[in-house]
Amino acid sequence: MLSEDAVSRIISLTILYFAILWVGFIIMSLLGLDMETALSSVTASIGNVGPGLGLVGPLEHYQFIAPGGKVTLMVLMLAGRLELFTLMVLVVPAFWKWR
Repeated sequence: MLSEDAVSRIISLTILYFAILWVGFIIMSLLGLDMETALSSVTASIGNVGPGLGLVGPLEHYQFIAPGGKVTLMVLMLAGRLELFTLMVLVVPAFWKWR
């Protein structure tokens, strides 16, 4: 059985993952992409799976996306590739305290 601390950390990571997904979706939507393309481009980027759905499907490309959207997707790709734990270490103050 998992400890309460482990369950809390798992839930926190899940909430963080979906919050990042939601923020990426909002940014891509604000850049003018339809809901399907915005959500699938963000999901494909953070999951490092390649093609998405809609205008970024397997027979399409990401060329039409605005530069700000491409930067957003690149950040999401790094977050997905490096895993969220690595990025969280950079922003958690307790990690940087000298013991």
